[in-house]
Amino acid sequence: MGTCSRRPSFLRVASWNINSFTLRKRELQEVVNRLDIDVMAIQETLLIEADRASVPGYTLYRKERRQQRRGGVALAVRRGIEHYSVHVPEMQTIEAIAVGIRTERYGEITVASCYHPPNRTVEIQDLEALMAIGPALIAIGDFNAKALDWNCLTQNNSGAVLKRFLANNDDVHAVGPEEPTYDGQGRSRPDILDIALLKAIPLQAQLEVVNEGSSDHSPILLTVGKPTPPGGTVTKRRTNWAQFRAEMQRNTALPRIETVDELEAAVMTLETDIHTAEARSTTETVEIFRQDYVGELPHATKLLIRERRSARRRSIRTGDPVDRNALNQLSRRVRAALDEHFNERWRKHTEEINEGDHERSLWKQQKILRTQRKPIPPIHGERGIVRTNSEKAEAFADSFELQCRENQLDDEDEDHEEEVERRVAINADKSKSAIFTRRPSQKRATPITFNDEEINWSDTVKYLGVTLDRTLSWGPHVADTVTKAKATRGRFYPLLCSSSKLSLRNKLLLIKTVIQPQITYASTAWGHACETSLKKLQAVENIALRTAVGAPWFVRNRDLQRDLEWTPLREVIRTKATKAFGKATVHTNPLVREAVDYEAEERTTHKRPKTQLRDPG
Repeated sequence: MGTCSRRPSFLRVASWNINSFTLRKRELQEVVNRLDIDVMAIQETLLIEADRASVPGYTLYRKERRQQRRGGVALAVRRGIEHYSVHVPEMQTIEAIAVGIRTERYGEITVASCYHPPNRTVEIQDLEALMAIGPALIAIGDFNAKALDWNCLTQNNSGAVLKRFLANNDDVHAVGPEEPTYDGQGRSRPDILDIALLKAIPLQAQLEVVNEGSSDHSPILLTVGKPTPPGGTVTKRRTNWAQFRAEMQRNTALPRIETVDELEAAVMTLETDIHTAEARSTTETVEIFRQDYVGELPHATKLLIRERRSARRRSIRTGDPVDRNALNQLSRRVRAALDEHFNERWRKHTEEINEGDHERSLWKQQKILRTQRKPIPPIHGERGIVRTNSEKAEAFADSFELQCRENQLDDEDEDHEEEVERRVAINADKSKSAIFTRRPSQKRATPITFNDEEINWSDTVKYLGVTLDRTLSWGPHVADTVTKAKATRGRFYPLLCSSSKLSLRNKLLLIKTVIQPQITYASTAWGHACETSLKKLQAVENIALRTAVGAPWFVRNRDLQRDLEWTPLREVIRTKATKAFGKATVHTNPLVREAVDYEAEERTTHKRPKTQLRDPG
């Protein structure tokens, strides 16, 4: 099923210093859905690169600090809006991330989410670099720059610098709301810290404060252009692939091809058959574009949000600690109510998951949890830099067309050809040397060279996803496997936890078909590892089983495996090894047969792979 991109006729751009994306992601999801936001600028996400973050219905662009969990900016763009990522140079005092939006009437508008920390004064060169990222620009966020010109109560150093910059740039102006965006903490008074800088925006722009959320900043909403009534539509195309296959089998013939002209004609006929089959097996539906990822909130939750909105205004107006305390209590209650609402939606969703339904497939859901989509950056094609999905598709088509043509080079670059062949062939840069021995003080032998280049020595070598260590103890490989399996188990927690409504059968199926194969990958080679290593792997699977059934602490793992009729990991590894060695024994290749033509000794300090067939369970 495909969804067409659209170009909006106006933009609703919001900004919020969220002060921890992880803590307030539910509130963010509810706000962007209720206010119908096109682009959401987020500051102080407090994320690191390893964190998973998403906003349902939106494409999320992120930029985090590398050293510590502080600051950070993000942009959430509604899916379906034609947009692309814009490069933002590194700046000393401003964190920013930007996208380009293609509008229906006003061309391309760049939107940037900006954060300037309060403990530094903004620099002129950073403002110049920020304004240079696009000809028509909306830079919105927490600038921590105060001046009377944009309705602040006072002026600070950053505000003075920004005023000087605006005085020297007639095409840039600052827009601030009428109400404070910062609640004030301690001795600091409520004031306006979140503003928008508009460069060459020939449209009517209205900026207002939205008293929502539990952060110390209120979101601001910038409406650019004249809003149109809701009810935008999108055309969705759904293809019946079984019907497509039947159409192709019924209409496609295999002609006899003897000449180039006949080949070209056959290709054209095949292309026509594909288009015809696709048209006959595809249905188009026109639907309302907006999709609800929140659902209808309970009436009690709506009342809590309304009450918190009033308490927020009252707290900003009075500054009374009692009002501040009441606001904090309401914020905690709202967060708890939203968590309960979203958890209930998730429980209903997991109840509807089954193996047969494609739309709510167990495999589709596990793939969503395991993978995290990242926006594809602009690419360089034959027509220059391309940014949107349709332009990238055309660029790939042009590239494939060139690759399928016969190369007719009049002046071949022999040096370039030799360099390409060198990089494609085996070379020292891509190779490692290793000595596999159990001697504790093994000295390096004479350096190994290839094409007069020395190959570096290494204690571990990774080949086909298996880590070979110097002593073949398989400890590094087991450690890598445990890390990967734990990460997968953590991502499946919403499906495996005791509160999940997914059936126990499907939970066990998920563990057996996804987590267990990840643990036992290539186990025929390393299944004879020490008992300590194998117990680490079994522990990962045991925790997944205990999570799936909600087993209390006093239930033993072996009792749990017996009740679930679950085969222990060692037995699974031995079964796989028995099949693998059995096939190798009768293999047609004599080298494969010779590799397994030995008897594993019962007691030996040097275990070989066949040893795992003799070990007790």
